[in-house]
This record gives sequence, C-alpha cells and structure tokens, in this order.
Amino acid sequence: MIEIGWIGGVCMAICAIPEVVQCLRKGYTGCSWGLLILWLVGEVCLFAVELEHLYMPRLFNYIVNIICLIYLIKCKITEKRR
Repeated sequence: MIEIGWIGGVCMAICAIPEVVQCLRKGYTGCSWGLLILWLVGEVCLFAVELEHLYMPRLFNYIVNIICLIYLIKCKITEKRR
C-alpha cells in the first residue's frame, strides 16, 4: 500500500508544476488570489498536522506544493499585465 501512497503523493505534488511552467514562460499565472491563498493555507495546515504522523508521501506532496505556491504567489505579485 505504501507504493500506492507514493504514486498518489507524487501525482498530487506535481499538479502545480504546469502552472509554474506557464508562469515561468508567460510571466503571469491564471490562478486567482482566492485560489492561491486558500490553497496555501490548506497545504500549510495539513502539513502541520502531518508532522505528527510523518507519512512521507503526504509530507512530500505538501512540501512540493508549498514551494510551488510560494513561487506562484510571487509571480502573481510581480506579474506582467497582459
């Protein structure tokens, strides 16, 4: 079952990668402020709870998503207007 957990954790972790790549290429993100803030708050809260359980696939997911979200928020703050 741990293998299935890792597959799910990696798939969920890389979900934000296409948006990060678009932001790198185009200089803006199509995500709204509401989505970015709620997503970040959710990831940080779940990461804090997961530290108690230390289930590595979920920790990996949260860490990668938090890093991607920080970049997307930075991109949103400094985005070039279309």
